[in-house]
Amino acid sequence: MKQITAWVRSGMVNKLVEALEKARSGDFILMEARGIVQGLPGDSYRFSMDLGERFEPMVRMEVVCRPEDEAALVDAVRSAVTTGRKGDGMIFVTTVDAAIRISDGSRGPAVLNR
Repeated sequence: MKQITAWVRSGMVNKLVEALEKARSGDFILMEARGIVQGLPGDSYRFSMDLGERFEPMVRMEVVCRPEDEAALVDAVRSAVTTGRKGDGMIFVTTVDAAIRISDGSRGPAVLNR
């Protein structure tokens, strides 16, 4: 199995969700995040009084898939959220060694919903 993690601009979350649903990704997770992106123009950041530093609002998305679905999901994410500007985000793909469904103890690719 593969885990795809993407960090994308928060303003692109609707496009991201639509792309994942269209690609039939199964379950996925979205988390709000704040990124400090090197090399962005100063006016691209917001200032956080809580953090006391500049940040770019981001979303972190994670989905676990079968290896044969990896390329299509990566393409769907990238196509949906790219603006062609620096700071669009990053996609990471890692190998998942094990998966266990908590409710029934099933293991492996069987835990992935389709």
